[in-house]
Amino acid sequence: MSGGGKETPRQAMIGMMYLFYTALLALNVSAEILTAFTLVDGSLRKTNTITEGVIESTQTEFAKAMTNDPNGTKKYNDLATEVVAAADKAYKEIQHYKLALVGTLEGVYGENDYTVPYSEASDAKDQEIEKALRDKWAVDKPEAADKNLVDIDDLVSKKDDNNVGGEIFITKGQGKVVAAGREGYKNTLIDIVNKGTDNSESSQKAKQALIASLNELLSTARMKSESDDIDSVDWDVSNFEHLPAAGVLTLMTKMQADVRNTESSVLSYLLSQIGKADMKFNAIRAVVSPTTSSYVLVNEPYKADVFIAAYDSTQNPDILVGGSPLKVEKGVGKYNGSTGSVGVKTFAGVIKLKNKSTGEIKDYPFKGEYEVGQSSLSVSPTKMNVLYIGVPNPLEVTASGYNSEKLHVSISQGSVSKGNGAGAYSAIVKTPGTAKVSVTATVDGQTKNLGVREFRVKRVPDPRASVTTKEAWGKGGTVSKAMLAASAGVKAELENFDFDMKFQVTGFKVSATIKGFVQDATSAGPAFTAQQKSIINQAPAGSKLYIEDIKAKGPDGSLRDLGAIVLKLK
Repeated sequence: MSGGGKETPRQAMIGMMYLFYTALLALNVSAEILTAFTLVDGSLRKTNTITEGVIESTQTEFAKAMTNDPNGTKKYNDLATEVVAAADKAYKEIQHYKLALVGTLEGVYGENDYTVPYSEASDAKDQEIEKALRDKWAVDKPEAADKNLVDIDDLVSKKDDNNVGGEIFITKGQGKVVAAGREGYKNTLIDIVNKGTDNSESSQKAKQALIASLNELLSTARMKSESDDIDSVDWDVSNFEHLPAAGVLTLMTKMQADVRNTESSVLSYLLSQIGKADMKFNAIRAVVSPTTSSYVLVNEPYKADVFIAAYDSTQNPDILVGGSPLKVEKGVGKYNGSTGSVGVKTFAGVIKLKNKSTGEIKDYPFKGEYEVGQSSLSVSPTKMNVLYIGVPNPLEVTASGYNSEKLHVSISQGSVSKGNGAGAYSAIVKTPGTAKVSVTATVDGQTKNLGVREFRVKRVPDPRASVTTKEAWGKGGTVSKAMLAASAGVKAELENFDFDMKFQVTGFKVSATIKGFVQDATSAGPAFTAQQKSIINQAPAGSKLYIEDIKAKGPDGSLRDLGAIVLKLK
């Protein structure tokens, strides 16, 4: 019955012996018939020994499978352990009642109560009864062989007694207890078979055949009656009522054979299920999977996992990326990533693969990453690598093969801050001379030095002073007195300078020759004072007006001397 419901030759032999045994029951219980019972019982016991050897070999195969594939075998090995435990309990329970029968017949059962349900605690008492039986047998037959080599069934001397069996199993109701134990063992095996079967059609058919066989071999249904008065009798009545002790023992040995045979069949079935639910593949390819970026710089390591991948070229699984299906050819999905913008791109999805053996669809999530770079041309004006003091100097930092978010920028003097946009930074420097900008990147948790660039550090050029009027003049030349007096004052501006940098005029002096005498007045800010406007108004037309000692302060805090402006009044 290994892996199915087909009857094995060993089971057929047991059935024939059982038919022979039931035929004997219809005859008078003569000494010859009792001897025949004993022979049948002995044959059944030898068959049980053979079956136990098969079971041991199957357990060895489970152990090998656990060594070779523990993950795929564990489920079935655990179920096999349950089968062995259930079978051992069922076998010992029958042996327990055998000892109750033989011990009572031989007068060594003492005060023990066989109506107490069998449990593991019963084993110790059963061992005591068995020892007492062997000791009695040795006394009765001193010339016989070693008492420990004799089977329990052969220790009974009153083989023709047909009362004690009926008393124990019918009157005291222990036959129904035996039937309940047999039924419970059968249900346990069926439950384990259901747990150990996948959803494939072949496995389902094998399972149904095995369960049908278990129901037949371990049946406790009512049996046909030998009496003309009734059609059938309970299972316990058919097996235990009005039978000689030799017949009862033979029947119970047959029950133990049923236990071992069904144990062997279920174990073989579970062993056959190992690997049936595994995915089947027909194609293999070598795969190189980068564990670092595919774009590396000089002296930086490139790392990748190299392995063999198996797949089924006859089955196209459903492969989804972002919920959209990919084109699949011979089991391999074809992914085309977007490259419309610069930066690191990530994608993720799931492969839905159907197990042909079980019909189950299993999800296999995956994710990937790639980086889109911008083709670039770098032309550097080597004489223009200048940083100016006191102003935010914009820097654009890029490193081929590295995500800009992974870069770290520092400077040897002043400070650097992150700007708006990828690779944008702003540097503030304080001292004329040089400054070194260093760039590092974080790669796989480690800091990589990408290089250093040196810049010259200079002061911002001096602004040019002018008079603020509404006309284009003001840096020198001819101007009307009225318009000059109405102007806001003096301002300082940087000419042809790319930085938006403001200077604040902090003071200047206005002077002119009036009636032969030089008059002057100073201002502590950019606007003309009342005294300075008076000088402008009193100066004669055609004379010169001097705006001198012009001072201005820049964002860097430095005070600049902007010289003088000479205007001709009209």
